[in-house]
Amino acid sequence: MNRYVKKNILFLLFICLLTASTGKLAAQATDRATLTATAQGSEPQLVVYPNPATSTVNLSIKHPQLKLKSVVIYSIIGVQIAEFNNINQSEIDLRLDRLRPGKYLLRYTLSDNSQKVTQLIKQL
Repeated sequence: MNRYVKKNILFLLFICLLTASTGKLAAQATDRATLTATAQGSEPQLVVYPNPATSTVNLSIKHPQLKLKSVVIYSIIGVQIAEFNNINQSEIDLRLDRLRPGKYLLRYTLSDNSQKVTQLIKQL
């Protein structure tokens, strides 16, 4: 399989994961270092920064009544890499020293049991 076909398949998988988990999702890059995931029709709920990240990434919920319940990190091909449960905080720092450089998907669950997916890029 050539590189072009592989990239397109991975991109389609990423889009399918986003729409399957939320039904609707809009992603907005406010600058090179921040990616905000937003359920359509609502305020941004999770801010991931810096993104791309090197050693640590901050996850911050911007809704005053919601907290982060859990985070699962997947490789871009859907293999589960790490899982963090019982977080119950509105902001956390995740260490990325065990991750290789590349693109990852973060599936997070909020205290209202809604689940969303966003992307994380790990650099050297």
